[in-house]
Amino acid sequence: MNSTLKTRRIVESGLMIALSVILSMLKIFHLPWGGSITLCSMLPMILLSYRYGWKWGSFSALIYAALQTVLGAVDGTFTMVALGAESGIYSSGIFVIPYWAAVVGIILLDYVLAFAVLGLGGCFKKGENGPKELLKGAVLASCLRYVVHILSGFLFFGTFASWFFGEVGAFGEMMMGTFSGNLLFFLYSVIYNGCYMIPEIIITSAAAYLMAKYAPQMLKVGTK
Repeated sequence: MNSTLKTRRIVESGLMIALSVILSMLKIFHLPWGGSITLCSMLPMILLSYRYGWKWGSFSALIYAALQTVLGAVDGTFTMVALGAESGIYSSGIFVIPYWAAVVGIILLDYVLAFAVLGLGGCFKKGENGPKELLKGAVLASCLRYVVHILSGFLFFGTFASWFFGEVGAFGEMMMGTFSGNLLFFLYSVIYNGCYMIPEIIITSAAAYLMAKYAPQMLKVGTK
């Protein structure tokens, strides 16, 4: 890769990361305990990975993850009040740990890993490909993010299951009457995170396919 292309890659990466941050703030819907449906905030990182490869995409996605962590801290996401910790102790429903350990675990899963997997959006690119390859990458990357959020919700937010199912009427009553313990925590995480991640996956995947189909020049490095 020549110096001009390297410079272009760095500049484009900075712009794509900034665009993802901005789009993540344009929330179509926001859940009360975290998670939002955004205006295709994952797509710029997936496109960047497709243009320059999954290794560079993953590196860039880690920078994006770091910025999202900072934004989360500014919003008060990791405070004891927000997490429901008492006297420096956090109960996840599965285990009881120091508050700081919970914060580290949540950051590693819900931020670092959840956004780093977006860098895999370009893993299906082989030569001059198009809509199908970008679509598959978008589906894979966004679904992996969903899986990571499920894991985080199960491990760290199981105690919110009773509150959540108590808010959704007869369905919630049926769930709490049928399931309990870790299984209830897992189902809660799948459903709660699905409330925003499934629409995100659909929106992002559709946008990726349409962009690749009607603006294929966006997939190629070195095009205007």
